[in-house]
Amino acid sequence: MQNLTASNPVVGKSKQELEVQNQKRAQLAEALEQLRLRRENIKQHGPVLYDSLWNARDDAESRIWIDFATNTVRSALGDVEAALFRNDANFRKVQADSRHRDYDQMILNLEQYEMRLRKLIEKLE
Repeated sequence: MQNLTASNPVVGKSKQELEVQNQKRAQLAEALEQLRLRRENIKQHGPVLYDSLWNARDDAESRIWIDFATNTVRSALGDVEAALFRNDANFRKVQADSRHRDYDQMILNLEQYEMRLRKLIEKLE
């Protein structure tokens, strides 16, 4: 009769895989925090100051943090996820007659990027 031994099936992920996953989550969480801080900073200063700083121009500071978040997603999850993250085609738009349209749209965009990051972080759990 043959001597049978039970083998240990691989359950879940290795310690190294879990560490990599945790590191990716931490990186995405940092990007999420930076976007949240930028959004809160904009809100704190209010629409009048925002409009006076960025009226009819690209909000360079917010773009820097959105780029940072995009690069973090790219580093953690690859080019495809980064492209999907950055694509704002499906973002909600503020009403065209909004008094502070640029301000309102940037707040809304940052919130939507934050939601995307939260979903990516949840995928890694």
